[in-house]
Amino acid sequence: MNDNSSLKLIDITGEQLGIKINRKLILSIVIPIVSYLLLSMLPLQQYGENCAKAVGFIVASILYLVLTPISTYIAGLLLISMATLLKLVAWSDVQAALGSSSFYPMLGMTIVALGAEFTPFGKRISYWALYKFGKKPIRLLVTIAFTTALISAFVSNTATIILMSSIMNGMLLAMGEKPGESKLGKVAMLLVLVSAIFGGIALINGSPASNNLCLNTMTSTSGDLNIVVTYKHWAMIAFPTFLLTFFPICFFYIKWFKIKDSDSKLLPPSYYKEHLDAIGKMTGAEWRWIIITLGMVVAMLCGMNNNMAAILFAAIALFPFVGVAPAPDVLKRIPWGLLLLICTVPVIGKVLNLNGVAAMVQDMISPLFGNMSPLAMSIALAVTCFLMLNFFVNAMTATWTFIATFGTTLCIACGYNPAVVLLPSFFIGAFCWCFGVNSVVLLNKSYGWWEMKDPIAPGFIAGAICCILIPVCTYLLSLLYGIPVTL
Repeated sequence: MNDNSSLKLIDITGEQLGIKINRKLILSIVIPIVSYLLLSMLPLQQYGENCAKAVGFIVASILYLVLTPISTYIAGLLLISMATLLKLVAWSDVQAALGSSSFYPMLGMTIVALGAEFTPFGKRISYWALYKFGKKPIRLLVTIAFTTALISAFVSNTATIILMSSIMNGMLLAMGEKPGESKLGKVAMLLVLVSAIFGGIALINGSPASNNLCLNTMTSTSGDLNIVVTYKHWAMIAFPTFLLTFFPICFFYIKWFKIKDSDSKLLPPSYYKEHLDAIGKMTGAEWRWIIITLGMVVAMLCGMNNNMAAILFAAIALFPFVGVAPAPDVLKRIPWGLLLLICTVPVIGKVLNLNGVAAMVQDMISPLFGNMSPLAMSIALAVTCFLMLNFFVNAMTATWTFIATFGTTLCIACGYNPAVVLLPSFFIGAFCWCFGVNSVVLLNKSYGWWEMKDPIAPGFIAGAICCILIPVCTYLLSLLYGIPVTL
């Protein structure tokens, strides 16, 4: 048998790299290149010598992020490489951005959050809440939903969905409910999804990927204005907003599927008590994780630099004797591709500012939005973010980048503070619950309790409600705290 692998200069079949050369891959490369070439010929010299090239680069970057089947870390490396090769940004600007980027807080927050996966804390809280409050079907749904959301405020959405789906599936089967036939099971599993995603808005570390990427991109796009949202600022606005909007959405799902207390017979309290007893007493690891997590949150609320606090408490979480998880296991679970993208995507904001694109966009959008109030603009941006997330399925990074970049430019052009007007869009930045083909939503689809059509109608209606309630809450809370709505 002849081995000709050394002669294969192009890995067409994906034998070596795991990616086949097919039409989707080719189009994901050709379409951005063609878009760049066409847009770079626009007559935009009045805004800057490289304005047309910058417009082409930004559009091509977003198209590539939407279309590419290749890992996100490769997209990030390409972004900074092409931006510097095209002379749209100096390497010194790219290098300097890392120090103020969200890489460090995202890395630290992720490590601290992952610590919970190495303890039974999530299961303990869930079974305790159900034992205390889950005595009727509707109360059971509200309890499991709020518990899921609360856990997700401190732990990643993905880990929370996996944990709570497993618990809920076991409970439903023990109750005699049948997958595909049970209304209670359908709503319970959909609420696990919605609640886990919803809880991610309460604190920055609740959904560190979208929250940190959006904030970092906004800061880099705001240029000399240097618009910054601190951990305390986010918590002051987001946590009350979460509490005010979560329960209406929860009860909306219950009413939509017409759940009644008489529909199902619940498990006896002894079921939850047995599971609690099986978990045993609180372990030292659980207490350490609680102390470390609360310590990080309190430190950032008290004004400690987000970068410093996140890295410090991540180091403690991995440190021998006082930590909660073995470092090698935690490091394997970190989404390194997304972290790298967080460092590199903000280069789009710098390209926008340094090459006249921001001035061009300002001229274009000022007449269109000149008469729109800050609240109306906040709602419009939130609706745009939600629709993009749910129609461009699994292109979440591109959506976050687009909304943060152009939303910031739009707010500044109209004289509004992006830290108020654009913030609701960041809260909604992970609300991808409408279609069952989204990779996040699919996490509990395999249990078989709901079908593809089930989340669509209630998902879009819930999204429409959120796109109004969340901007209104954010706007009113900002006025209450004295945060300026205009620049």
